[in-house]
Amino acid sequence: MPKQPAIPCESHVFINFPFDEEYKPLYKALIFAIHDCGFVARCALETIGAEEVRLNKLFRIINECQYGIHDISRVELGMKNNLPRFNMPFEAGIFWGCLQYGNRRQKVKRIMIIDSIAARYKDSLSDISGQDIKIHKDEPEELIKIVRSWLGNKTNKILPGGTEMWKHYQEFEAALPTICKNLFITLEEIISDDYFSTYIKVIADWLREKKYSM
Repeated sequence: MPKQPAIPCESHVFINFPFDEEYKPLYKALIFAIHDCGFVARCALETIGAEEVRLNKLFRIINECQYGIHDISRVELGMKNNLPRFNMPFEAGIFWGCLQYGNRRQKVKRIMIIDSIAARYKDSLSDISGQDIKIHKDEPEELIKIVRSWLGNKTNKILPGGTEMWKHYQEFEAALPTICKNLFITLEEIISDDYFSTYIKVIADWLREKKYSM
């Protein structure tokens, strides 16, 4: 019997964002907010080093996630090659395609598009005009509040407000140096691409210990 496609996990959130140092403050806030809401962040970084074709890896992870958060804020020309990056809109298109054309298991997907500047997408990605694009202004606090508002409508739990979650995040950031020291991991390592899976485990363990996310 053919293997049935995976049912998207209702607690898994695919995150699509630029892998660069400038985005790290938002990257950290995004992952924390997802877990503080009681969900699990997923992205291609979780299987770095695995012998799997990148595109197949994306298909598999997207297939397994009911929700997707896609940041399309990096439309500037790159410093090295003077070219824009197309990975973020490409991955958003894959996710949207699953929702539109997938089987009934995939039609339960929900997607949120985020950007840093209001209405810029009308020039850079006009096909999504009419969607409710959320604007984070390159501010981690604003991003946490956006994620809380969106995922708060995707759970039966009553979540703390965005302002409180921002306080949780600030508390976690203050505790992170000690956590890393106890784990014999540097701060630079814990937020690096190679340590994505370790970083989300650290966040999940801390939230559980603080009883902020149950």
